[in-house]
Amino acid sequence: MTKLLIHGVHVPGSALFFISLQYPLLLLTLSPAYATQTKHFINCGSSNSINYVTRNFVGDASSDSVSFTKQNTSILSSNQSSSVSAIYNTARIFRSPSSRYVLDRTGKGTHIVRLHFFPFASTSNLSEAVFNVSVNGLTLLSTFQVPSTTNSPVVEEFFLSINRT
Repeated sequence: MTKLLIHGVHVPGSALFFISLQYPLLLLTLSPAYATQTKHFINCGSSNSINYVTRNFVGDASSDSVSFTKQNTSILSSNQSSSVSAIYNTARIFRSPSSRYVLDRTGKGTHIVRLHFFPFASTSNLSEAVFNVSVNGLTLLSTFQVPSTTNSPVVEEFFLSINRT
């Protein structure tokens, strides 16, 4: 089984963080150009589902396709702006560098991985988080940081060919 791992997030001057796309959305979907067997739309840091752009994002706390280490915190934006979707109002924070957030049930084929980031207001200074993301040992993001001046969501997109399970 192929696993998407997000790990090693560090917030300078604070505890180590791992945040499932701490700004708060992890989205894995098969490309529309291919036979779509499975789609995962994850609302990170939430137990609630949200409809966004005709898609249902399932809260990661209630999803059966996501697993993560137990010592984590779910946070809610302290300034829920109407200028961005509610999907960007939650995050999941992990304070250990060995923490993992894993998307299970990813089969063979070509996949699109879209990671959405949006630094929202919180007491945890989330705008300084640094992310490392890998798939089957392949590094997708290394020490990635969203600029603190960002006023809109940032999307990093990757096309992956998975040949083994």
